[in-house]
Amino acid sequence: MLPTDTLLRYRDGRPLTSRRYDHLWKRLGQQLPWVAMLGVSTHWLRHTTLT
Repeated sequence: MLPTDTLLRYRDGRPLTSRRYDHLWKRLGQQLPWVAMLGVSTHWLRHTTLT
């Protein structure tokens, strides 16, 4: 696996799009108040894990 490879994929193997990630974070924020409160996103997770 390369650092540029997409982590999450659809069942047919296609990588998730940025629009799909945005939709997932919106749904997570509706179910988990802390996600919305902290503004968690894919970029946020990447930055947090790298620092």
